[in-house]
Amino acid sequence: QMFRRPGPLLVNHGRPCRALSADELGGASNVEQIAPPKSCREWLRGCLDAAAPWALAALLGLLTASTALFIAINSDFLSDLRFGTCHGLALSDRNRCCGGADNIDHTTERCRRPALPVEDGFKVVEWIPWEDVLSVPFLVYLGVSIALSASSAIL
Repeated sequence: QMFRRPGPLLVNHGRPCRALSADELGGASNVEQIAPPKSCREWLRGCLDAAAPWALAALLGLLTASTALFIAINSDFLSDLRFGTCHGLALSDRNRCCGGADNIDHTTERCRRPALPVEDGFKVVEWIPWEDVLSVPFLVYLGVSIALSASSAIL
């Protein structure tokens, strides 16, 4: 052992050092040997362990997209709630209720009538401004705003 050749020299922070051999480490190595699966159950367990992070990432993406859709629809609905409500189509803003921005008459605050006649069996959807329902529309908007603010503060 006196004439054993030393391992290769490495540099550690400017100081020369020697790499330890496997004999000096007691036969340990950095490579872990993984045994092949013994049964289908072990193989399936390994596949599930490998797929779990990807499944969680996909689930997180779906939850993020559904939250964004919920926010987009409800923000449009709540911003148009101060002007009126849609009769015949629940939780829809003025743009959806009238069938697009081109079908809104801003002078009367109502939907423009379609050029084609409506056949029997179809549900009539109409935007109704608060002035037609109540005499004081601003108080309704103020009451709804206070109720929503209180519910968000409680939650």
